[in-house]
Amino acid sequence: MNRTLFRLSVQAVAGRRRGLVLLVIPLALLVLALVVRGLTDGDTGLDATVGLGLSLALPLVALLASTAVLGPEVDDGSIVYLLSKPVSRYVIGVSKYAAAWLATMLLGALPLAGVGLVLDPSEPRRALALGIGVRWPARCTRRSSSGWPR
Repeated sequence: MNRTLFRLSVQAVAGRRRGLVLLVIPLALLVLALVVRGLTDGDTGLDATVGLGLSLALPLVALLASTAVLGPEVDDGSIVYLLSKPVSRYVIGVSKYAAAWLATMLLGALPLAGVGLVLDPSEPRRALALGIGVRWPARCTRRSSSGWPR
């Protein structure tokens, strides 16, 4: 991984309009979680909000982060200059992937963990599972008569 390429990629994610959109999506998800918590109780709100977060917000954040990492070079034509430098294409790809992954984790996965904590503060393990991307429905937390999750 090249630190300079990583730094430039992180600046590309944070510096443009995409950076603002990347902030709006998790904030909207957290606001939705607060509204759902105020209007409902139980696991219905948690399932709906987390389902929306995992199926819409997280992939959208990942898509925007990856295009923000690759977009500036393609738009201004400097990708040809970058690829002609004596830096391995593998190193370029890994540096850009690391920047997109970091943005996705900070702006996609952490807000999902926050949503889990807002909607069900009694289950911090479930919020942690949501933060690392494990789909843990409410029905799996209840035990059947045999002691195993259904």
